[in-house]
Amino acid sequence: MTRSVAVRAYAKINLHLDVLGRRGDGYHDLSTIFQEIDLADELRIAEAPGDTDALVVDGAVHIPADGRNLVLKAIRRLRDHTNGRLPVLAVRLTKTIPDGAGLGGGSSDAAAAIVAANELFRLGLSCGECIEVAAGIGSDCAFFVRGGTQSATGRGELLSPARRTREFHVLLVVPHCRVATIDAYGALDPEELGPVTDGGALRQWLAGADVPVAPRNTFQSGVRHRHPAIDATLSAMESTNPLFCLLSGSGSGCFALYATAEDANRAAEAMPSAARLVRVCRPVGGRSGVEQP
Repeated sequence: MTRSVAVRAYAKINLHLDVLGRRGDGYHDLSTIFQEIDLADELRIAEAPGDTDALVVDGAVHIPADGRNLVLKAIRRLRDHTNGRLPVLAVRLTKTIPDGAGLGGGSSDAAAAIVAANELFRLGLSCGECIEVAAGIGSDCAFFVRGGTQSATGRGELLSPARRTREFHVLLVVPHCRVATIDAYGALDPEELGPVTDGGALRQWLAGADVPVAPRNTFQSGVRHRHPAIDATLSAMESTNPLFCLLSGSGSGCFALYATAEDANRAAEAMPSAARLVRVCRPVGGRSGVEQP
């Protein structure tokens, strides 16, 4: 019997994002808190005949289905890491997470493929080994192996769990524009680099403490200036009295947090109609093995 599994790959938002400065290797050091939300892609992974992995992508015309796709890169890295014990795979990826939105969809897909294949084919990799494989694919890919709420430094691959007891609802709005990460870095004001957000206060707030928080995203000012649709979205969010609102990652996705579903749904009705996605989401607690649809 052919072995197969279907799994979810969740999106993320950045509850804060400080770009600290450029590193000697060309990357930038970051300080952020990742939070998974219940917007998810779906992967169906099965053992396949032949000698070449195959990927079919549904629901997104902009996503390549060839070797550029992070899912296939993840499978190749996992096979190399396990000395060829991973069989040839056929993967069907159904996209729901918008691309070019700072929501980590491609990285999440890759991490889900690693975790699912490890369990389905009993490869015996620990969580730490899965993180090691994922970290070689993309800066935020390692986060999605465990998911949930995590603080991150370095390029985003140095992770530590963050306790979250606070409940909130997330209004996610993705304008039609797409933001290339390289362009977002190009728009950074060097004077804005550095640790500005009090990440410690934000972690306390997430854990339920009644402390003031003022999260920020270093990318937001430059991206907002270059993309009127993002500026209009954030302005609309700011007018709805959220707990706070921000750009996610390098954009174009924007989010606002609300204490209740009623507040979030009411705010959703006030958002610009010309958007790729307007959705009220909930935070996700984290991965404990393969999560099937």
